[in-house]
Amino acid sequence: MPSFKDIRTKAERIFTAPHPDIKNPLSQRRARITSSMLLAVNLLYTIPEGIRAIFEHELPPYLLFFAFIFLVAYIISRTKYYQWGTRLMLLGLGVLVPIGVNFSPNFDPVHPELFLMWAVPAMILGALLLENAKQTLAYMVGLMLSLWFVLVLYPNTAIRA
Repeated sequence: MPSFKDIRTKAERIFTAPHPDIKNPLSQRRARITSSMLLAVNLLYTIPEGIRAIFEHELPPYLLFFAFIFLVAYIISRTKYYQWGTRLMLLGLGVLVPIGVNFSPNFDPVHPELFLMWAVPAMILGALLLENAKQTLAYMVGLMLSLWFVLVLYPNTAIRA
């Protein structure tokens, strides 16, 4: 009978191992992190939202859009073009906040934490996965502009430190 470690190693190789054509160790690490993060997002977000969409017919379309984006990003991250999966994931995380705020009937300007919290993993992953300082800076500026857009659109949004 295979041990837990053997099962975990095989599952890791199947679901998160970088494409064999990726030879650079740094690129292999980025590919593994991207596919691992997207696997977690898909297991914790995409699949539950898909199940919810089947049973509840009131699911906002933007949630299905993001579920689709993250699923496609995971599929791309498993190829030798993992950078496009990374960029698609970061784009999805970057626009999740302003789109979610604008289209969610549940947005409460007094308690914006439920939407603004998604900016934190977007920043961390952007700093970790983008390939050079210019890309990282451009992504951070774009992310800050999207958050600023939320504050301009909803001036009564409470920001607490």
